[in-house]
Amino acid sequence: QKTAIDVLPPSAAPPPDLVVDLPGTKCPVCGTALAGKVLKCASCRTLHHRECWEFNGRCATYACGSLSASQPG
Repeated sequence: QKTAIDVLPPSAAPPPDLVVDLPGTKCPVCGTALAGKVLKCASCRTLHHRECWEFNGRCATYACGSLSASQPG
């Protein structure tokens, strides 16, 4: 069962920043390596740069489109 800590609705404050360096893993929005501040889609668990998630406003994975993100981990 998920709690408010695991999944945040779109209107809630974003989760705390997690800084990572994942060479070889690419952001689905910008296509560059995942490094720096990232968020995880609460539905499909795809990682995104925090700035890319905020720019796109939702998950960029085809057929997902979730509006909720959580901190990876």
